[in-house]
Amino acid sequence: LQIDDNFRGFPTEYFCTSPRYDGCLEYVLIPNGMIKDSLLVKRTSPRNKYRPDFVGFEVPNRFVVGYALDYNDNFRDLHHICVINEVGQKKFSVPCTSKSV
Repeated sequence: LQIDDNFRGFPTEYFCTSPRYDGCLEYVLIPNGMIKDSLLVKRTSPRNKYRPDFVGFEVPNRFVVGYALDYNDNFRDLHHICVINEVGQKKFSVPCTSKSV
């Protein structure tokens, strides 16, 4: 998506805004065309050079769970983010039930 520098903005009807701002906003501008954010970014060597504009936390290059991140529908209800170890991965793994035809 590319937005020209002289683009005047988007109508406010295109966005969900609080009713308390009704009549106060003229149009919506998006800095640099698009805002990219990520709660978590893994510490890895960048292959594709993608980097979000805003990062919540950098985490190790491991499988993380909690705070809506799950492992086979488990751990998503935690109120914090954790690294799941091999014991946890084995305990909560889902057995493969596919059959060859």
